[in-house]
Amino acid sequence: MQQFETLTQEQVNRRAGGRRHYNSIRAFRRSMRRSEIVLWWQDNGGLTDWGTQRRLAAKWDVSPATICRDVAAILQTGLFCEKCGQHRPQLWGNNNPTVEPDDLPQRAKPAL
Repeated sequence: MQQFETLTQEQVNRRAGGRRHYNSIRAFRRSMRRSEIVLWWQDNGGLTDWGTQRRLAAKWDVSPATICRDVAAILQTGLFCEKCGQHRPQLWGNNNPTVEPDDLPQRAKPAL
């Protein structure tokens, strides 16, 4: 039978603070990686080529499953079409986050 050492409140607080710090670093790295995937996606027209997710995983030194989860999370935002991978523009403040290109407001031409 194992005996557990009782921890002081200070030890409990320090341990919880360490976990919060470590998890915040992981969340920051995840956000940065996802934003870089979005930029890469926009520049290269999608993730349709074979092995793209594996190459991205090697670039950021993570598992291909991590990139797969990141791509799934990005697709959930509605920023990209799940079928063709094209970027969908968004209008802020709209209840519907995805907007078709024909629905975008037309910019007025400046008077000369």
